[in-house]
Amino acid sequence: MKRVKLVVAYDGTNYRGWQIQKNGDTIESMLNRALKELTGEEIHVMGASRTDSGVHAMGNVAVFDTEVRMAGEKFVYALNQRLPEDPGAAFLRGGAGFSPPLSGDGEDL
Repeated sequence: MKRVKLVVAYDGTNYRGWQIQKNGDTIESMLNRALKELTGEEIHVMGASRTDSGVHAMGNVAVFDTEVRMAGEKFVYALNQRLPEDPGAAFLRGGAGFSPPLSGDGEDL
């Protein structure tokens, strides 16, 4: 299993924030669906922070675990093809043991 760091930028106008909600689309739910479509795996991203409904982000960090092996640039391109234009994956970086709630230093692993 590979842990992948995902940095996301998005316009949150049309979303109910980061965290999954029963009453509408969220950034986390959009990423989970797109990653499942891309990998065929049941993926649950874990974010370093959350945003409220309608809030934008320039570099929200999250991680997910996957068995898929793909070059980072290809993975980002394929993921972005499965997302609406407003949440966009800025870049991916692998890092075993990276945990966003525990790593607030912004260091790429």
